[in-house]
Amino acid sequence: MNDMSNEPLSVVVEREIPHPPEKIWRALTQPHLIEEWLMKNDFRPEQGHRFNLSADWGGVEGEVHQVEPDRTLSYSWDTKDLRSVVTWTLSPTGTGTLLRMEQTGFQPDQQPYYRGAQAGWRLIHRGVHLTLHAEKLRARLVLTHPPHLYNSLAHESAAWGFRAVVEAAHGREVHSELEQSMPTGASVLVAWA
Repeated sequence: MNDMSNEPLSVVVEREIPHPPEKIWRALTQPHLIEEWLMKNDFRPEQGHRFNLSADWGGVEGEVHQVEPDRTLSYSWDTKDLRSVVTWTLSPTGTGTLLRMEQTGFQPDQQPYYRGAQAGWRLIHRGVHLTLHAEKLRARLVLTHPPHLYNSLAHESAAWGFRAVVEAAHGREVHSELEQSMPTGASVLVAWA
């Protein structure tokens, strides 16, 4: 009998987003957009490029492994004692794009990282969608992740959540549309011009 308890674990999150692959590709590869849904960075979609993602809690070091514009992006995701790989796959659908994210490499003894990634990537995936939605409405979406969000990766009782702050030209229209897109328990604040 094969003992599966020693096999590395993976997190997979999929979501259909009502935007074409090229628009989602921009959100995944342009530093100013990555900063809106993830962290500050010096990312470039070039195979072999080494980059950093940074936040108040620390950061992630990465290296780009695979780049197929509008289709596939893969890079290492190394932080503290976690060595993993994140792969984004974009598949066109009749109404937009199926966006798939897979993070591989969680060791069986890294359950806090694994559980944190399960919850965190769902929110981050939603952040990509909200960034694109805000851009469509000519709004600027800034996702801020409180330090406990990332620090909680080391704790089993993680309280996941994020706050979106929107500086919008379209006022209540943006507020209501973004609010409908937010995860349960999250909120939207609009800075009125």
